[in-house]
Amino acid sequence: MPWRPAPRLRVVHSFGSRSARTAVSCFRTTVDEQRADEVMTADQVASLLRVTVDYVRRLSRDGLIPAHRLPGGLSYRYLRSGVLGWLRGL
Repeated sequence: MPWRPAPRLRVVHSFGSRSARTAVSCFRTTVDEQRADEVMTADQVASLLRVTVDYVRRLSRDGLIPAHRLPGGLSYRYLRSGVLGWLRGL
């Protein structure tokens, strides 16, 4: 999944005078949006799926789960959204 920039500006109004109490927050996203593109290790994926780390690594090596191999080829990283999408497709 390609990288997406966060929303730029969102104006949040509180009670009272509109001009005096307007807060502008930069790069505000919800918790779900932040966690959707979270980069995970094999240990984290294993705990999410409730399987062993060796099983996650075997799925990665066989190309059955979406994974990104790091330079050197010894470890993988996973996007949380990719793992959850793969899980929904089973």
